[in-house]
Amino acid sequence: MLSAIMNKNSYTGSIWVAVTFSLQMIFLMWYCQYLDLSGHARLGIKCLYILIAFYCILSDVLMVVDPHRTFFEWGGHTDMYFVGEKFNVTYLHFLLVVLYFLLNKKKLSKKRLKTTGMVVWLLIVSVYSECSTMVAGTILFILLMCFGKKINNILLKPLFSVIFLVLCDTILILNYSLTQVPAVKMIIENILNETTDLTGRVNIYAKTAMIMNANPLYGVGIDNNYEVSMRLTHAADVQNGILDIILSYGWIGVIILFVFLMYVIKQSQKNDNKVTIYAIYVYIALSIVEITFRQGMYIYFLLTLLCSWSIERRNNV
Repeated sequence: MLSAIMNKNSYTGSIWVAVTFSLQMIFLMWYCQYLDLSGHARLGIKCLYILIAFYCILSDVLMVVDPHRTFFEWGGHTDMYFVGEKFNVTYLHFLLVVLYFLLNKKKLSKKRLKTTGMVVWLLIVSVYSECSTMVAGTILFILLMCFGKKINNILLKPLFSVIFLVLCDTILILNYSLTQVPAVKMIIENILNETTDLTGRVNIYAKTAMIMNANPLYGVGIDNNYEVSMRLTHAADVQNGILDIILSYGWIGVIILFVFLMYVIKQSQKNDNKVTIYAIYVYIALSIVEITFRQGMYIYFLLTLLCSWSIERRNNV
């Protein structure tokens, strides 16, 4: 809100984008806080699961029976679904899978068929909607669910989470030559079905200095993110998690994100169900080439805190 207010007379963006974004986070925070205080955390998470499942199923049905595809003059196309574009629909399915794992932590071994079906469903939707980032995210999530316990002592270190975030979001900016390594190039071109210039992202990253200097202290505001990104990079967004935070909220926003992330990781040590932490690390990994530090990331922050608060409250009774 501060970034939006400070820039309200500098750009054409509406401050109401920041208002609605903030209200979404405030209402979700109040919801989690109420569930914690009333002792109904599991019931609240189950309600979210049922609601999201309804929207996922409805979106998938309409995706098949009533597709909306727009073709561009240059040969490309874009698809719009009931809940938005491909990122909206795949990230919503990913949240559904995470909530399922959160609710069935102790029963996953007994529900292998349904568990496998949930993950396969996510992969099918990701492939069908041509969202290669979520295909990669799903694979990473599966690996973390299978082998995460062996490295939890590392993943649950607050400082490591920040270091991992910084490394992820600077590796391509600092070293484009990495994409030319044969093994990496093979993964990008044959598995992710992308070009080695990362669909124009390299050209965006070349403007990093301009992005960071747009308004380094408190950013241009989330309202003006699109306008400034188009002006500086000729792209709708900067295609990188930390650059998006710097552009929107400046270094103040970056510091707040780091502090919040470290607090969430610290609190998660009280909870034996690490699925939301794995989801957070997936979002951090995907932020290499996407702007994932938006509502979705904070949902996993708050779900992690809700589970940790609930356990702490039960232990203190």
